[in-house]
Amino acid sequence: MNESVFMQVTMDAGLRARFQQAAARERRPATQVLQALMREYVARHAGAGEALDAAGADRDLDEMAQRQQGWHSCPFGTG
Repeated sequence: MNESVFMQVTMDAGLRARFQQAAARERRPATQVLQALMREYVARHAGAGEALDAAGADRDLDEMAQRQQGWHSCPFGTG
């Protein structure tokens, strides 16, 4: 298993609250959703030879892409 690290970010309090509410509606921890979003971002911007190091990450990305089809805009500006 990979080593876990702590990451601290500054954001608008309203955005944080809305993000946590959206994750709660899916009954998923906000950290799990954020990790999936980060994996997707890395996958989209990875070089040709780079591979994701998390087991099952491709499956997670497929599931997330299916959920995102209903989103009005993608958080990465491609929707």
